[in-house]
Amino acid sequence: MDERETIGTRLRELRKNMRPEPEKVSCEQVVRELYTHQHFKLSREALDKFERDQRVPNGDAVVALADYYGVTTDYLLGYSPIKNTADQLQITAFTLGLSLSATEQLVHLCELQGSRTADILSAILESPELDDTLKALVASQNGIDRQRKHIQGILAKKPHGVVDTFVDMAEMFVLRSTKQIQKLLKDVLGYNELCKEAENGEHTED
Repeated sequence: MDERETIGTRLRELRKNMRPEPEKVSCEQVVRELYTHQHFKLSREALDKFERDQRVPNGDAVVALADYYGVTTDYLLGYSPIKNTADQLQITAFTLGLSLSATEQLVHLCELQGSRTADILSAILESPELDDTLKALVASQNGIDRQRKHIQGILAKKPHGVVDTFVDMAEMFVLRSTKQIQKLLKDVLGYNELCKEAENGEHTED
């Protein structure tokens, strides 16, 4: 670990940057607030030694201090340059090209307890059918956008114009993408594999 990234250095920087000069928070104030808000006992001397890298905090102290300063334990330990979960989500969203709310939802889905959500999401992303499915969805959205423009053009000229044909064409795009999604789900859910096993079993019995 680089000297600039030691636990002590990060603890000192976090404490000193909590408030601008001359209202810097003292070690005494930190340990007092830790006990008041988290019921975590820590002496001023211990915190001072942590900040000077003369003593390494145990797991409970790391968690309590990270929570107090609003940072991740990985940041506090020097394992990551990302201070908090919000920063991490923003970086992930930017990297993936997704909206922040979509990234938050993705993380939420993966953290669901007692479910196979993460396994299913991984299988979807790893499926060879995903590329064709996304292409079908993009083509369908483009097609529906074209139909919307046609409908808007008709209604602008004739408020009671007949638009059923364009709606039917839009539905065609939906059905086309739905069929591709069904192929993807059959692959992900193991339906195709089940059919192959059944077919092989039938051939074996003959």
